[in-house]
Amino acid sequence: MRVSAQGGRSIGALKAFFEALPGRTGQIYVIAPSMTIEVDDLDAAPERVRAAGIAVEYGPAQEPWGVRRFYVRDPLGKLVNVLAHC
Repeated sequence: MRVSAQGGRSIGALKAFFEALPGRTGQIYVIAPSMTIEVDDLDAAPERVRAAGIAVEYGPAQEPWGVRRFYVRDPLGKLVNVLAHC
């Protein structure tokens, strides 16, 4: 999904952040998960995923809005959000 760098304050902040990175200018590309799976034990889930030979793309991370999560990719390359509410 491509988000225009024009618009509200949050988009402006993202644009400033990405333009501060070396080699990053112009459009901002937002990567959003295609699906979310909620699990009971987020501590065990990434271990099981890695044991199955699947790479963890992000996390596990505690997010400020009250979830712990990590990302993996499905066989077609789509991003999957695995989370637990804290």
